[in-house]
Amino acid sequence: MRETGRRIENNDLGDAAQHQQTILRSLQELLDTLANRRVHELESRVNQLQQAGEELKELRTKQKELQAKAEQAAAAADGQQRKRELDRLQPAATELAEQAKRLSRRLERLLAEQAAQSLADAASSLDRAAEAAKQGEAQRTLEQAREAGQRLEQAERQLEESRRAATQELLQEHLGRLGQEIEGLARRQQATL
Repeated sequence: MRETGRRIENNDLGDAAQHQQTILRSLQELLDTLANRRVHELESRVNQLQQAGEELKELRTKQKELQAKAEQAAAAADGQQRKRELDRLQPAATELAEQAKRLSRRLERLLAEQAAQSLADAASSLDRAAEAAKQGEAQRTLEQAREAGQRLEQAERQLEESRRAATQELLQEHLGRLGQEIEGLARRQQATL
């Protein structure tokens, strides 16, 4: 831009105008790059939220299996059989809690705070279920497994809402860019007339 100013001072207006156009094109390219970056970030976030939703469904399926096994353990009449079943449940509940914690942290990074909090609550319930299973308390294990299921369902709903909001934001960004391009075309059309 300084170079353009010097050219104007030296009455080199032809080169100054040409240099000014080059600068304008460079600035427009920079704006386009920045705008595309925003769209790319939004697209990436939507995709990652979709993947997290699929992982959450898998987690929910595993939790249902855990809950069914906890129900079997609670219904077992034989104390030894109940203890064996609870001993098998404990590591599964612990692993499920760890998976929920990892997914919760990932959702926090994706700005899905409510779903992340519900997942963290589910992980806590699963930890309590594992502890109850370790202590041989079948009924408490079952209650905590059910609580985890409710929290996972809540997280699924909240995650879907976050995904919809991110998709909406992406669409708004696309529409805004389209509007700007149409305005630019209209201005260029008017300039040629």
